[in-house]
Amino acid sequence: MLDQVQAKVGRLLLRALTRRGVREPEDAETMASRDHGDGFSLDAGLRIEATDRQGLERLLRDCARPAFALERLREIDADHLVHESIKPGPGGGVSAMLTPLELVERLAALIPPARRHRRHA
Repeated sequence: MLDQVQAKVGRLLLRALTRRGVREPEDAETMASRDHGDGFSLDAGLRIEATDRQGLERLLRDCARPAFALERLREIDADHLVHESIKPGPGGGVSAMLTPLELVERLAALIPPARRHRRHA
């Protein structure tokens, strides 16, 4: 049953993304033809009642949240970036100076393994 729901949601999302110009039709076809599905996974571990508007808003905000806030990232020069954190790190500092490659490495570490949900119960 969950596989059927996931397949339907994937088809609807791909159709909507194509219609809005976010995805090219060829890309959507490629995603839909993949062996492991259409590039979407459905986590049925969380249930929100239809009347729970605050719960739905929390879920949507969580899904739409980026990996980090761009407004806290500054470019010092072409080889140095500074990211200001809200919480102090292990050494007590709130800023980290990174090269662009180090930033990409840290962002890549946030990408979950293939065919695994980002959030776990």
